[in-house]
Amino acid sequence: MPRFIFLAAVMLISFLPLVSSAEIVTSTNFTVKGSFLKQGSGFATSSSFRLWSAIGEEAIGLSTTTRFNIKAGFLYVPGSISVATTTEEAQPTPAPVIVVTGGGGGGSYAGPTQAVLSGRAYPKSAINILLDGLLKKTVKADNLASFSVSFDINPGLRTFGVYSSDERGRRSLTYTLSFNVNSGTTANVSGIFLSPTIEVDKTEVRRGEPVGILGQTAPESDVTLLISSEDQILETIKAGVDGSYFFNVDSGKLDYGDHAAKSQSSLNNILSQASQVVSFKVGTKTVKKVLPGDSNKDGRVNITDFSILLFWWNRTTTQAFDIADIDEDKRVDLKDLSIMLFYWTG
Repeated sequence: MPRFIFLAAVMLISFLPLVSSAEIVTSTNFTVKGSFLKQGSGFATSSSFRLWSAIGEEAIGLSTTTRFNIKAGFLYVPGSISVATTTEEAQPTPAPVIVVTGGGGGGSYAGPTQAVLSGRAYPKSAINILLDGLLKKTVKADNLASFSVSFDINPGLRTFGVYSSDERGRRSLTYTLSFNVNSGTTANVSGIFLSPTIEVDKTEVRRGEPVGILGQTAPESDVTLLISSEDQILETIKAGVDGSYFFNVDSGKLDYGDHAAKSQSSLNNILSQASQVVSFKVGTKTVKKVLPGDSNKDGRVNITDFSILLFWWNRTTTQAFDIADIDEDKRVDLKDLSIMLFYWTG
Protein backbone atom coordinates (compact mmCIF):
# COMPACT_ATOMS: atom_id res chain seq x y z
CA MET A 1 0.00 0.00 0.00
CA PRO A 2 2.75 2.57 0.83
CA ARG A 3 4.36 1.78 -2.56
CA PHE A 4 1.03 2.41 -4.31
CA ILE A 5 0.53 5.71 -2.46
CA PHE A 6 4.06 6.79 -3.41
CA LEU A 7 3.52 6.00 -7.09
CA ALA A 8 0.16 7.81 -7.06
CA ALA A 9 1.77 10.87 -5.50
CA VAL A 10 4.53 10.89 -8.14
CA MET A 11 1.97 10.65 -10.93
CA LEU A 12 -0.12 13.45 -9.42
CA ILE A 13 2.89 15.76 -9.05
CA SER A 14 3.94 15.04 -12.64
CA PHE A 15 0.45 15.73 -13.95
CA LEU A 16 -0.25 18.93 -12.03
CA PRO A 17 1.85 21.24 -14.30
CA LEU A 18 -0.13 20.01 -17.27
CA VAL A 19 -3.43 21.07 -15.82
CA SER A 20 -2.45 24.18 -13.89
CA SER A 21 0.05 26.09 -16.01
CA ALA A 22 -0.75 28.41 -18.91
CA GLU A 23 1.25 29.73 -21.81
CA ILE A 24 3.33 32.85 -21.40
CA VAL A 25 1.29 35.93 -22.38
CA THR A 26 3.37 38.87 -23.59
CA SER A 27 2.91 42.33 -25.06
CA THR A 28 5.08 45.40 -25.53
CA ASN A 29 3.99 46.52 -22.05
CA PHE A 30 3.94 43.40 -19.83
CA THR A 31 4.69 39.67 -19.52
CA VAL A 32 2.47 37.23 -17.61
CA LYS A 33 4.17 33.89 -16.83
CA GLY A 34 2.43 30.78 -15.47
CA SER A 35 -0.93 32.49 -15.34
CA PHE A 36 -4.26 30.81 -14.72
CA LEU A 37 -6.92 31.70 -17.26
CA LYS A 38 -10.14 31.48 -15.29
CA GLN A 39 -13.26 30.83 -17.34
CA GLY A 40 -16.83 31.51 -16.36
CA SER A 41 -19.72 29.64 -17.87
CA GLY A 42 -23.47 29.58 -18.01
CA PHE A 43 -26.20 31.51 -19.78
CA ALA A 44 -26.41 35.29 -20.27
CA THR A 45 -29.18 37.20 -22.01
CA SER A 46 -30.17 40.75 -23.00
CA SER A 47 -32.69 42.40 -25.28
CA SER A 48 -30.21 42.10 -28.13
CA PHE A 49 -28.46 38.72 -27.84
CA ARG A 50 -27.92 35.52 -25.86
CA LEU A 51 -24.56 34.06 -24.91
CA TRP A 52 -23.97 30.42 -24.07
CA SER A 53 -20.76 28.70 -22.97
CA ALA A 54 -17.64 30.22 -21.46
CA ILE A 55 -16.11 33.64 -21.27
CA GLY A 56 -12.32 33.42 -21.26
CA GLU A 57 -9.32 35.34 -22.50
CA GLU A 58 -10.98 35.74 -25.92
CA ALA A 59 -13.43 38.27 -24.42
CA ILE A 60 -11.20 41.32 -24.29
CA GLY A 61 -12.11 44.59 -22.65
CA LEU A 62 -15.60 45.92 -22.01
CA SER A 63 -18.79 44.76 -23.75
CA THR A 64 -21.92 46.85 -23.14
CA THR A 65 -25.62 46.23 -23.75
CA THR A 66 -28.79 47.84 -22.43
CA ARG A 67 -28.98 45.24 -19.64
CA PHE A 68 -25.46 44.43 -18.42
CA ASN A 69 -21.70 44.89 -18.88
CA ILE A 70 -19.06 42.22 -19.35
CA LYS A 71 -15.51 42.88 -18.19
CA ALA A 72 -13.33 39.91 -19.08
CA GLY A 73 -9.99 38.79 -20.38
CA PHE A 74 -6.66 40.54 -20.44
CA LEU A 75 -7.26 44.16 -21.40
CA TYR A 76 -5.54 45.16 -24.61
CA VAL A 77 -3.23 48.13 -23.92
CA PRO A 78 -2.34 49.81 -27.22
CA GLY A 79 0.07 52.29 -25.67
CA SER A 80 3.11 51.33 -27.70
CA ILE A 81 3.68 51.08 -31.41
CA SER A 82 6.19 49.05 -33.34
CA VAL A 83 7.56 49.42 -36.84
CA ALA A 84 6.56 46.83 -39.39
CA THR A 85 8.78 46.05 -42.32
CA THR A 86 6.02 46.21 -44.92
CA THR A 87 2.82 48.16 -45.34
CA GLU A 88 0.95 44.86 -45.76
CA GLU A 89 1.61 43.80 -42.17
CA ALA A 90 -1.54 43.97 -40.05
CA GLN A 91 -1.85 47.09 -37.95
CA PRO A 92 -3.29 46.95 -34.40
CA THR A 93 -6.66 48.66 -34.27
CA PRO A 94 -7.75 50.04 -30.88
CA ALA A 95 -11.19 48.73 -29.99
CA PRO A 96 -14.05 51.24 -30.40
CA VAL A 97 -16.98 51.48 -27.99
CA ILE A 98 -20.00 49.55 -29.29
CA VAL A 99 -23.38 50.07 -27.62
CA VAL A 100 -26.44 48.20 -28.91
CA THR A 101 -29.86 49.68 -28.21
CA GLY A 102 -33.45 48.95 -29.22
CA GLY A 103 -35.04 45.64 -30.01
CA GLY A 104 -38.65 44.62 -29.54
CA GLY A 105 -40.32 41.75 -27.75
CA GLY A 106 -43.57 39.83 -27.73
CA GLY A 107 -43.92 39.95 -31.50
CA SER A 108 -44.11 43.75 -31.68
CA TYR A 109 -42.48 45.68 -34.53
CA ALA A 110 -38.88 46.29 -33.54
CA GLY A 111 -38.16 49.13 -35.95
CA PRO A 112 -35.32 49.42 -38.47
CA THR A 113 -31.89 47.89 -37.97
CA GLN A 114 -29.29 50.64 -38.03
CA ALA A 115 -25.61 51.44 -37.50
CA VAL A 116 -24.23 54.74 -36.22
CA LEU A 117 -20.48 55.29 -36.65
CA SER A 118 -18.62 58.26 -35.20
CA GLY A 119 -15.03 59.29 -34.63
CA ARG A 120 -12.17 61.41 -35.95
CA ALA A 121 -10.27 61.68 -39.21
CA TYR A 122 -8.88 64.91 -40.74
CA PRO A 123 -10.44 68.39 -40.89
CA LYS A 124 -13.06 68.68 -43.67
CA SER A 125 -12.04 65.34 -45.15
CA ALA A 126 -14.40 62.97 -46.97
CA ILE A 127 -15.09 59.89 -44.84
CA ASN A 128 -15.84 56.75 -46.83
CA ILE A 129 -17.93 54.08 -45.09
CA LEU A 130 -17.77 50.51 -46.35
CA LEU A 131 -20.36 47.87 -45.54
CA ASP A 132 -19.30 44.29 -46.25
CA GLY A 133 -16.59 45.58 -48.58
CA LEU A 134 -18.80 47.92 -50.62
CA LEU A 135 -19.01 51.71 -50.39
CA LYS A 136 -22.16 52.50 -48.40
CA LYS A 137 -21.93 56.21 -47.66
CA THR A 138 -19.61 59.23 -47.75
CA VAL A 139 -19.79 62.05 -45.22
CA LYS A 140 -17.63 65.08 -44.47
CA ALA A 141 -15.71 65.67 -41.25
CA ASP A 142 -16.01 69.05 -39.55
CA ASN A 143 -13.21 71.54 -38.82
CA LEU A 144 -12.14 69.50 -35.78
CA ALA A 145 -11.99 66.30 -37.84
CA SER A 146 -15.07 64.78 -36.12
CA PHE A 147 -17.65 62.82 -38.10
CA SER A 148 -20.85 60.87 -37.49
CA VAL A 149 -22.93 58.84 -39.92
CA SER A 150 -26.00 56.62 -39.59
CA PHE A 151 -27.64 54.24 -42.06
CA ASP A 152 -29.95 51.23 -42.25
CA ILE A 153 -28.40 47.77 -42.46
CA ASN A 154 -29.58 44.18 -42.70
CA PRO A 155 -29.37 42.20 -39.46
CA GLY A 156 -26.64 39.61 -39.02
CA LEU A 157 -22.84 39.62 -38.99
CA ARG A 158 -21.75 42.86 -40.65
CA THR A 159 -18.26 44.10 -41.50
CA PHE A 160 -17.65 47.86 -41.51
CA GLY A 161 -14.72 49.78 -42.95
CA VAL A 162 -13.82 53.46 -42.64
CA TYR A 163 -11.13 55.37 -44.52
CA SER A 164 -10.36 58.89 -45.66
CA SER A 165 -7.76 61.03 -47.44
CA ASP A 166 -6.20 64.21 -46.09
CA GLU A 167 -5.86 67.58 -47.78
CA ARG A 168 -2.86 66.42 -49.81
CA GLY A 169 -4.49 63.21 -51.01
CA ARG A 170 -2.61 60.95 -48.62
CA ARG A 171 -4.89 58.09 -47.65
CA SER A 172 -5.43 56.51 -44.25
CA LEU A 173 -5.44 52.82 -43.59
CA THR A 174 -8.91 51.29 -43.56
CA TYR A 175 -10.31 50.95 -40.05
CA THR A 176 -12.27 47.68 -39.99
CA LEU A 177 -14.50 45.96 -37.46
CA SER A 178 -17.08 43.16 -37.56
CA PHE A 179 -19.92 42.32 -35.18
CA ASN A 180 -23.39 40.81 -35.16
CA VAL A 181 -26.43 43.11 -35.23
CA ASN A 182 -29.86 41.78 -34.30
CA SER A 183 -33.02 42.83 -36.09
CA GLY A 184 -34.57 46.05 -34.84
CA THR A 185 -31.49 47.24 -32.94
CA THR A 186 -29.16 50.19 -33.41
CA ALA A 187 -25.42 49.61 -33.10
CA ASN A 188 -23.70 52.81 -31.97
CA VAL A 189 -19.96 52.62 -32.68
CA SER A 190 -17.95 55.49 -31.23
CA GLY A 191 -14.25 56.12 -30.67
CA ILE A 192 -13.15 55.41 -34.25
CA PHE A 193 -9.86 57.26 -34.77
CA LEU A 194 -8.37 56.89 -38.23
CA SER A 195 -4.64 56.51 -38.60
CA PRO A 196 -2.53 59.62 -39.23
CA THR A 197 -1.41 59.99 -42.80
CA ILE A 198 2.34 59.89 -43.24
CA GLU A 199 5.05 60.42 -45.83
CA VAL A 200 8.77 61.21 -46.00
CA ASP A 201 10.19 64.05 -48.07
CA LYS A 202 13.14 61.99 -49.35
CA THR A 203 13.44 58.46 -50.63
CA GLU A 204 17.16 58.55 -49.82
CA VAL A 205 19.10 60.94 -47.61
CA ARG A 206 22.83 61.52 -47.32
CA ARG A 207 23.86 60.58 -43.81
CA GLY A 208 24.00 63.68 -41.64
CA GLU A 209 21.27 65.56 -43.52
CA PRO A 210 17.69 65.80 -42.17
CA VAL A 211 14.82 63.73 -43.51
CA GLY A 212 11.32 65.09 -42.94
CA ILE A 213 8.39 62.99 -41.76
CA LEU A 214 5.03 64.66 -42.25
CA GLY A 215 1.32 63.99 -42.42
CA GLN A 216 -2.06 64.98 -41.02
CA THR A 217 -4.31 63.86 -38.17
CA ALA A 218 -6.88 65.38 -35.80
CA PRO A 219 -6.03 68.98 -34.81
CA GLU A 220 -3.78 69.49 -31.77
CA SER A 221 -3.43 65.78 -31.08
CA ASP A 222 -0.20 64.23 -29.80
CA VAL A 223 1.62 62.41 -32.58
CA THR A 224 4.12 59.70 -31.68
CA LEU A 225 6.71 58.90 -34.34
CA LEU A 226 8.80 55.73 -34.29
CA ILE A 227 11.80 55.44 -36.61
CA SER A 228 13.56 52.11 -36.85
CA SER A 229 17.32 51.87 -36.40
CA GLU A 230 19.71 49.86 -34.26
CA ASP A 231 18.62 52.24 -31.51
CA GLN A 232 15.02 53.13 -32.30
CA ILE A 233 14.04 56.79 -32.23
CA LEU A 234 10.77 57.67 -30.53
CA GLU A 235 9.48 61.25 -30.69
CA THR A 236 6.20 62.86 -29.68
CA ILE A 237 5.13 66.13 -31.28
CA LYS A 238 1.96 68.21 -31.31
CA ALA A 239 -0.15 68.45 -34.47
CA GLY A 240 -1.16 71.94 -35.61
CA VAL A 241 -4.61 73.50 -35.55
CA ASP A 242 -5.18 72.06 -39.03
CA GLY A 243 -4.00 68.61 -37.97
CA SER A 244 -0.71 68.78 -39.90
CA TYR A 245 2.55 67.62 -38.34
CA PHE A 246 6.20 67.68 -39.39
CA PHE A 247 9.39 66.38 -37.82
CA ASN A 248 12.96 66.54 -39.11
CA VAL A 249 14.96 63.43 -38.27
CA ASP A 250 18.73 63.80 -37.94
CA SER A 251 19.92 61.03 -40.24
CA GLY A 252 23.33 61.24 -38.57
CA LYS A 253 21.77 59.26 -35.71
CA LEU A 254 20.75 56.48 -38.09
CA ASP A 255 22.78 53.64 -39.55
CA TYR A 256 23.45 53.36 -43.27
CA GLY A 257 20.77 51.33 -45.01
CA ASP A 258 16.99 51.05 -45.17
CA HIS A 259 14.75 52.45 -42.45
CA ALA A 260 11.01 52.51 -41.72
CA ALA A 261 8.79 54.90 -39.81
CA LYS A 262 5.20 55.07 -38.64
CA SER A 263 3.04 57.33 -36.50
CA GLN A 264 0.12 57.17 -34.12
CA SER A 265 -2.06 59.90 -32.59
CA SER A 266 -3.65 60.43 -29.21
CA LEU A 267 -6.34 62.94 -28.27
CA ASN A 268 -8.42 63.08 -25.09
CA ASN A 269 -7.07 59.67 -24.04
CA ILE A 270 -8.27 58.05 -27.28
CA LEU A 271 -5.59 56.35 -29.34
CA SER A 272 -5.73 56.28 -33.12
CA GLN A 273 -5.04 53.38 -35.39
CA ALA A 274 -1.32 53.20 -36.25
CA SER A 275 -0.36 54.65 -39.62
CA GLN A 276 0.95 52.79 -42.59
CA VAL A 277 4.71 52.24 -42.74
CA VAL A 278 6.88 54.51 -44.88
CA SER A 279 10.47 53.74 -45.79
CA PHE A 280 13.60 55.66 -46.70
CA LYS A 281 17.29 54.95 -47.11
CA VAL A 282 20.28 56.53 -45.40
CA GLY A 283 23.18 56.57 -47.88
CA THR A 284 25.72 58.78 -49.57
CA LYS A 285 23.35 60.94 -51.62
CA THR A 286 20.02 62.70 -51.23
CA VAL A 287 17.08 61.84 -53.48
CA LYS A 288 13.94 63.91 -52.95
CA LYS A 289 10.57 62.23 -53.19
CA VAL A 290 8.59 62.77 -56.39
CA LEU A 291 5.96 65.42 -55.72
CA PRO A 292 2.29 64.43 -56.11
CA GLY A 293 1.14 65.78 -59.46
CA ASP A 294 4.61 65.54 -61.05
CA SER A 295 3.35 63.35 -63.87
CA ASN A 296 6.46 63.56 -66.04
CA LYS A 297 8.81 63.10 -63.05
CA ASP A 298 10.97 66.14 -63.77
CA GLY A 299 10.99 67.36 -60.16
CA ARG A 300 8.47 70.17 -60.78
CA VAL A 301 4.68 70.49 -60.85
CA ASN A 302 3.82 72.93 -63.62
CA ILE A 303 1.86 73.54 -66.82
CA THR A 304 3.27 70.38 -68.41
CA ASP A 305 1.80 68.21 -65.67
CA PHE A 306 -1.46 70.16 -65.90
CA SER A 307 -1.67 69.34 -69.61
CA ILE A 308 -1.09 65.66 -68.87
CA LEU A 309 -3.85 65.72 -66.26
CA LEU A 310 -6.29 67.29 -68.74
CA PHE A 311 -5.44 64.65 -71.34
CA TRP A 312 -6.46 61.85 -68.94
CA TRP A 313 -9.42 63.75 -67.47
CA ASN A 314 -12.38 61.42 -66.62
CA ARG A 315 -10.72 58.47 -68.33
CA THR A 316 -11.02 55.10 -66.61
CA THR A 317 -8.08 53.14 -67.97
CA THR A 318 -5.20 51.65 -66.03
CA GLN A 319 -2.78 54.00 -67.79
CA ALA A 320 -4.86 57.02 -66.74
CA PHE A 321 -4.80 55.83 -63.12
CA ASP A 322 -1.03 55.24 -63.20
CA ILE A 323 -0.26 58.69 -64.64
CA ALA A 324 -2.92 61.15 -63.50
CA ASP A 325 -4.90 59.62 -60.62
CA ILE A 326 -2.97 61.42 -57.87
CA ASP A 327 -5.19 60.42 -54.95
CA GLU A 328 -5.57 56.84 -56.26
CA ASP A 329 -9.36 56.72 -56.05
CA LYS A 330 -9.78 55.33 -59.59
CA ARG A 331 -10.97 58.69 -60.93
CA VAL A 332 -9.15 61.58 -62.61
CA ASP A 333 -11.15 64.55 -61.43
CA LEU A 334 -11.20 67.80 -59.45
CA LYS A 335 -9.63 66.22 -56.38
CA ASP A 336 -6.54 65.32 -58.40
CA LEU A 337 -6.41 68.87 -59.79
CA SER A 338 -6.66 70.31 -56.27
CA ILE A 339 -3.74 68.19 -55.09
CA MET A 340 -1.70 69.21 -58.12
CA LEU A 341 -2.34 72.90 -57.41
CA PHE A 342 -1.32 72.42 -53.78
CA TYR A 343 2.10 71.11 -54.86
CA TRP A 344 2.44 73.57 -57.76
CA THR A 345 6.04 74.77 -58.25
CA GLY A 346 5.67 76.56 -61.58
